[in-house]
Amino acid sequence: MAQAKSPYGAMVYAKAAALLRQLESELGPQVFQRGVRIWMRRHAYAACDWKDLVRALEQASGRSLQAWARAWILRPGVPRLAVSLRTARDGARVVAVERVRQPGVATVPLRIAVDVAGRDGGVASRALTLDRARMRTRLEAPPAGPDRIVLNADDRAYAVVTGDARWLEMVVETLVHGRSALHRIQAWESLWQAVRDRVLDPAHFATMALPHLGGGRGACIVGGV
Repeated sequence: MAQAKSPYGAMVYAKAAALLRQLESELGPQVFQRGVRIWMRRHAYAACDWKDLVRALEQASGRSLQAWARAWILRPGVPRLAVSLRTARDGARVVAVERVRQPGVATVPLRIAVDVAGRDGGVASRALTLDRARMRTRLEAPPAGPDRIVLNADDRAYAVVTGDARWLEMVVETLVHGRSALHRIQAWESLWQAVRDRVLDPAHFATMALPHLGGGRGACIVGGV
């Protein structure tokens, strides 16, 4: 599933691959693969649709997936998260992650992994669950301040991530120092999403991002830009 999602842009197959990867994480790889095998045997050389796949996964897992299907497949829209770096009243540096209210978009639990990298090279990982229409949580940043923040660090959530100017600067840092090709791909996608949202001027995008293009590895990184 990891290979299925990342090479495609947001407008081509991204949601289907992302949701299947999310469901694989929810059910576990073995249960998910068992369900896919049931679906393939049952519908070999025949037409079928997403409901047939959901039924096969229900059979493999022994649980109902109807609420999940209604929320993620039948309803339009993508959950949106906003990231900002703040100073708390006690002087601590914190990373604020907010789920943005979106009328008409399903408010279902969104589980997302966050990596906060310090300037000392250490990385703190945490799993968040955002289950309300408008919800804010905070993560303590390293004392010297975070060097990078990576949301959806394990690529198992389906959401659009935006942030403030400081966060965008840290996204650029990820282009250079990201721990994996996945994180560098996500950094490119985050910067381009900021352009689409009219938060980042295209000329500023070029100034921030293009000098780091040569450091990208993999056709999907270069091709996406």
